[in-house]
Amino acid sequence: MPNKYHQTSIFPKELTLSPRWWIFKDSKLGQIHQELPFDELASLLPDPEHQTGRPAHLSKKGMIALVFLSSCMNGMSDKQLRERINTDWALQMFCFRQFSDNYTIKEHGYVSRVKKIVGEHIDFDLLQQNMLSSFKDDLENVGAILMDATCYEVKIKNPTRVKLLWDTICWVHNQMKLWCKALKIPMPRSRFNDQRKKQLNYQKKKKRSHKKNLKRRRSLVYLLEKLLGQFLIIRTENSGTKLLADRETAIFNMCQRILKEQKHFLSNPPSSIPDRIVSFAQPHIRPIVRGKENKPVEYGLKVHMVSVSGISYIEHMDFCAFHEGVRYQKTIQKHTAFFGEVNCAGADKLYANNKNRTYSTNKGIITCFPRKGPKPKDPDKQKDTLVKALSNARNTVMEGAFGNHKESYALKKITARNPQIQMLMVYTGVFASNARYLSQNKVA
Repeated sequence: MPNKYHQTSIFPKELTLSPRWWIFKDSKLGQIHQELPFDELASLLPDPEHQTGRPAHLSKKGMIALVFLSSCMNGMSDKQLRERINTDWALQMFCFRQFSDNYTIKEHGYVSRVKKIVGEHIDFDLLQQNMLSSFKDDLENVGAILMDATCYEVKIKNPTRVKLLWDTICWVHNQMKLWCKALKIPMPRSRFNDQRKKQLNYQKKKKRSHKKNLKRRRSLVYLLEKLLGQFLIIRTENSGTKLLADRETAIFNMCQRILKEQKHFLSNPPSSIPDRIVSFAQPHIRPIVRGKENKPVEYGLKVHMVSVSGISYIEHMDFCAFHEGVRYQKTIQKHTAFFGEVNCAGADKLYANNKNRTYSTNKGIITCFPRKGPKPKDPDKQKDTLVKALSNARNTVMEGAFGNHKESYALKKITARNPQIQMLMVYTGVFASNARYLSQNKVA
């Protein structure tokens, strides 16, 4: 099989003839670029519709490449990335384009718009299948797998019930000001200005007792209920006028749900609500209890990851917490369907339940689960050595992969707020890391 590292057919002819190509292909970005199957990934996007006023700066392959480039340029905002693309020929070449001297992308939100288009229209399962199909021929010993779960956190302010209520009140109050101005009616009276001063004083306090928190929550719940009631009156009196767009209607329904949940917490203090909203800006985010000493609760995407021959792929991903131990059998079945039979599997003690042990024994899979029962009189030294190696590999390879994704591929704190874009950034970050790993092995 020819080495993809020396192929230049993925580039337009005018770019491969450029002397810059030979500089670009040996760089880190160039090595990653040559490992990614852009033609197959671009076929997953629908053909762009004709749009007036917004030029198509990049092709479908270019848009896919731009999303991967965002993951490779760790810590760079979308605005900074657009400015770099305008001035850096290497980043333009990564996106299958070379700008002329007087050509620039002037749209400030272009990178964010491309991410939104790709995130909303691409199928993540097909994206992963195409990526693994491209990498499959370069992998060895695909029968040995490692698995573990981690949380890729999103950038979110520490959620509390007081903050959630205040953010909701501010949105409802601002919307009512817009509605009253459009309808040319006076603003209904409320205690919003008084509560704003009290909220500011509350935020300045370093120590807040439970009694003060409870008092603040009761005041905010009362104010939110009053504001929502005033809006319903305005909407009833002006039933012939559409006050809210579809997106604003969804937010208003969310405000009503927040009020219902917070009233329930006040009436039933030691209670909990499944899938409760914890953030007004990102209502899809759920608390994920990890039990870590310095960070007991995390907010973001919990991902069940599988490692095979040095690369990683995603078996399951969700914004809600789940127990990775119940994913063991599904992981084996998914890996078998794509790569073939599994000979040995490395996983921590969370996976070592009786069902998984019986399943592994019936399938002839060697695991690193802790042994049950008394020690055998005649231990199998060869098997014990393999089990120990599996356990060490899981501790080093998986944790190292998670750290590499978070530190080098923009997954330490995902800044996007759209859930589709957040999932897209996880996929592109993981597979950009895989492409870098394969390119380094080929160079070596």
